[in-house]
Amino acid sequence: MIGIHSLPLETLTHIFRLFFIEDDDFIWDFERVYCDILEANRALEETMLVCKHWYFAAKSFPRLWTRIPVSWPMGVAALETRLRRSAPLPVKIYMTSSDLNLLRLLNNYAARLQEFHVNTDYNLTDDEAADGVEIMVNPAPLLERLSFVWYYRFHWGDTLDGLFGGVMPRLTKLCIYPCEPFPQDQFRNLTRLHLIRQADQGTYTLPELLDTLRANPTLEELILWAAVPANCPGHREGSFLDCVPLPKLRILHLTYYWPEDIHLFCHMVLPRGVHTVIQELPIEGTSSGIERYLPMIFNMWKRLYVVAKMSISYCDSVWDMLGIESSAERGGGSAFRFRCRLSPRSCRFFSVLLMGTLGLDRLSELWFESYMADAEKIFEERMWVAVLAAAPSLHTICVRGCVTIPILTALIYRSNENVAPVPCPLLQTVKIYDEPRISSTALNIFTMYRHQVGYPISELEISFKTDAESVPQQGDVQACVGSILSLGVIRRADIRYAVEMDDRPRVCPPPICTRGSEHGQDFAPHPPPDKPTCTIRLHH
Repeated sequence: MIGIHSLPLETLTHIFRLFFIEDDDFIWDFERVYCDILEANRALEETMLVCKHWYFAAKSFPRLWTRIPVSWPMGVAALETRLRRSAPLPVKIYMTSSDLNLLRLLNNYAARLQEFHVNTDYNLTDDEAADGVEIMVNPAPLLERLSFVWYYRFHWGDTLDGLFGGVMPRLTKLCIYPCEPFPQDQFRNLTRLHLIRQADQGTYTLPELLDTLRANPTLEELILWAAVPANCPGHREGSFLDCVPLPKLRILHLTYYWPEDIHLFCHMVLPRGVHTVIQELPIEGTSSGIERYLPMIFNMWKRLYVVAKMSISYCDSVWDMLGIESSAERGGGSAFRFRCRLSPRSCRFFSVLLMGTLGLDRLSELWFESYMADAEKIFEERMWVAVLAAAPSLHTICVRGCVTIPILTALIYRSNENVAPVPCPLLQTVKIYDEPRISSTALNIFTMYRHQVGYPISELEISFKTDAESVPQQGDVQACVGSILSLGVIRRADIRYAVEMDDRPRVCPPPICTRGSEHGQDFAPHPPPDKPTCTIRLHH
């Protein structure tokens, strides 16, 4: 025990810094970052009780105290103590308290603020919220990140114009909840901008939003969460295009209330390779109405991406599509995601949109699942024949649900008009998940026909649910696969019996990643072994 009381200050400092997370660069996850920093500060306070040596070691390194969580019931004295311990370094404040006295104290230290995040769900009155913003009037020359998220209150009046006296020369990252009016010209040269629920104000128009974007051509990340109000002037289809170049944009996330908000894309000049996410925020009792905007969306993506991998889920009338570009083309992958409610009628011309606008000639992997009641009528065989014919580079296909039989049938379709005898001549891997109606006859026809015409399947993976009705069928399929393996038609087969629903591999699109080349890790195909094998895996 004597040793730990005499550790060098440099060693103790290194130990203390391990309490804190390496990267607190959060986008949506304020709660996680705040809790991590709160726990780290508590751990640091506890280490000071070990002995006097540790106490003075912790106090003598200001950098340990630069990330300060401000929560109830922290008082003014406790906050001032932490601010003194961190002097003279810049500080990062993560505040969940609505105590105006704490804000007054922080205003006195505004010159040292590097990050200032206020996130509280207290039901403040308009006057209290306005007072909270008006308190912070001293210049903040070192401020780099600012976020104001005050829930349940939607009117700030003109108080935001005087925030930090308008002196924030280093500010590059801004996250802000609805304010009225929004100061379009106050914030310039931002690299990250999050506008949340501006639609709730009803006065923030599309031209004002475009003015905000135009003042920030340096934007690298733009998050618009219900940012454009409905029925506001200047956002109707066919209106004059007020183009706003965003040459450095890497991430664009649009969550919309009304489909007309998507018209915003017509005004933005986006660079190739930007990550885009479009998702709907459903309003109860309203229809989506997104159908007429689908051609515009696909045309935009055709200009921006060369799609290499695609994952689509259509369940409960929700369309979830993820497209990933080949990472080999520009040294890093880029992706787009589209999630909304679509009627069955809209899905019927899905193939036409994909072939005619998006383009599938470079598509190498396709994952598709659907559990809609009329899925076989929506995604019929002739539609899949057209889709697969437009994807000559496809080498991996994974299917689940009611689309399995139509896709397998389309994969052996032969037309005298086609140069290729069957669609997808490069297809090597087929994965079928949880399809209780697939028969050994259909499986045998599919694999044998592909083998006979010179385009065999190298790897086949089939996954079943375990229930009494499917037991005979499972044995039938297992015998069929064994027979196919013995003939050398396929090189590898993997049959799985899953007990739990969650025990199956998912086909749904993975979440969008903002870290570059990490896209598509779930799509990586497994190379076939050198010798034919059959792996039977029982999951208990």
